[in-house]
Amino acid sequence: MRLDKKADELESEIRRLKKSKNFEDLIPIYAELKEIYTKLNYKFLANKAETEMFKYQKHIEHSKLSQNIVVNKKPELYQKKEQKEVKKIQKIPIKPQTSPPISQEQKISKPFSHNAKKNRADKINELQRKKEIEQQNLDKANKILDTAQSHMKKKEFDLAAKFYRESSEIFKEIGWNQQASMLKQEALHMQELQEEHLERMENIKIKKQKEQDLYDSRASKIMAEKEEKRRLEQEALNKLSPEIQRKFDLAKIFLKKTEIMESKGKIEKSIARYKYLLELYDEIPVSDDQKKKITDKIKKLG
Repeated sequence: MRLDKKADELESEIRRLKKSKNFEDLIPIYAELKEIYTKLNYKFLANKAETEMFKYQKHIEHSKLSQNIVVNKKPELYQKKEQKEVKKIQKIPIKPQTSPPISQEQKISKPFSHNAKKNRADKINELQRKKEIEQQNLDKANKILDTAQSHMKKKEFDLAAKFYRESSEIFKEIGWNQQASMLKQEALHMQELQEEHLERMENIKIKKQKEQDLYDSRASKIMAEKEEKRRLEQEALNKLSPEIQRKFDLAKIFLKKTEIMESKGKIEKSIARYKYLLELYDEIPVSDDQKKKITDKIKKLG
């Protein structure tokens, strides 16, 4: 199976396990995914897989630690808390409850308290608005990052570099400087891969052209040899007597008609005609190869 196809399958499995919150099974898958991306020379994706693997390892460790603390410490904490509350109740004498008088200063501070609450609410709203804008930018950056990774897997490294740079700029705007720096480096890496890819494709093109040139050269040489052979044969025929030339032409026509007869399934007549053709060949200058072909046909049909 191709490595990029295997990586896609592992990514799908990771999404499934995240939905089911089966985080422990994610660790070996991220490890395998990192190894595949390393072999494919996808540095950013390999680093990302490693980061995700460590993140879920820490998450699992913290979850287990929290469970141990709750199981082992909770009764003791509750016990101490209850003892303190009992002591407080015993020491504090009960007094009749009376409403304290409202001073002039308290009356004056009420408007200020209202303003402080309003300012605090405004700040919370402003923080919420900034958080929403940051999340929108983060979603946009991640979407562009997915596009970059898609182009990278298709070996469209120039487009991948473009989208990595766009995603880097957005991460920089929202203050995620480390992520922005990593993506900027990945864009440079894409440019290197693009140059290597173009060089590799150019070498393949040159190799194919050389193979085509060699084939054309050999084909031209074979055609020239055949043409030379025909020319020599024709010169030899021209030197023959008219009687021999007549028999030579007769042999050609006889051979074609016999082959047609053979194709129609008239085997016995074809064998007889081939035998006559051999006798005719003895009277004219033909090569041993031509005689052997006829002899082999007779054996095959007989």
